Amino acid sequence: LLTLRKFIYNPIANSKSVESIGEEKWSVNPEILKMLDILIFYPNEFAQYPINTFYLIHHKEPSFEHDFEIFLKRLARDLILRFVLQPSVNAVKSMVVKTNVAIVGSSKPSFEEFIFDEEYVKTLLTIPHIKVIRMLLLMLAYEEQKELLPWPWEIEHIIPQKWHANYFDDLPEEEIKQKIEHIGNKVPFEKPLNIRAGNGYFTKKQKEYKGSQIVITRRLGEIPCDDWHITEIENRDAIIIPQLMAIFARWKDEYEKTEEEPKDPQLSKEEAALLEKIKSNKTLYEQFKGML
Repeated sequence: LLTLRKFIYNPIANSKSVESIGEEKWSVNPEILKMLDILIFYPNEFAQYPINTFYLIHHKEPSFEHDFEIFLKRLARDLILRFVLQPSVNAVKSMVVKTNVAIVGSSKPSFEEFIFDEEYVKTLLTIPHIKVIRMLLLMLAYEEQKELLPWPWEIEHIIPQKWHANYFDDLPEEEIKQKIEHIGNKVPFEKPLNIRAGNGYFTKKQKEYKGSQIVITRRLGEIPCDDWHITEIENRDAIIIPQLMAIFARWKDEYEKTEEEPKDPQLSKEEAALLEKIKSNKTLYEQFKGML
């Protein structure tokens, strides 16, 4: 993954610039680039292995661009969900090894199924593990825009981690700290704008949000809301979490509904020579045709 990304992204003037890799059309496909951008933030190197293997084995096939896109989505779905449920290397190690083996034999490799409680996953997504929050925010951001997020960007807490004392009247400090870490209180935000926004009140931050190139963040600057409190966080949680679950479900459905295209069998040199010999012998050729 890091090797592929090195060729695709060049940091120029604090932004991302997409460059095509020769004649490989996939390298400027926005859906593929978005998936690579999400997966680059996976918390360990295991995401790299199946991606590099898939590319090396299948990149010369006519349907590679389409196959690569749906493969990346299904891979991201399984990797992220497994880490959400069990935030450790062991959560994905076995799955990655099996997927790597399956990739060698097919451009639509089978994925190891795993059963999980959706309601439990929703509770985990409410306060996501710090190592997956960037991927989740990118998933949400890329539902709203084709362009890659400007770099560098940071995780913006709408109610800041260092809040003003008069933000809340009666809530215990521990409850406030917990609510601030909810996914409904977070958006991706360009670093320079985030610095300017600081720990100010919501109305002050909205002015900076309006200047963002990130659609979901810019929309925060446009909503008719005078302030941002616990209720707003909870309301946004109720929108975001089902949206994330729907994305995971869609990525899986897209993969399973796509049939693998049959490939022409490749003859070895010995088999090709034997076929030519059969063709040159009229009697043998007629017998061979009768067997088909």
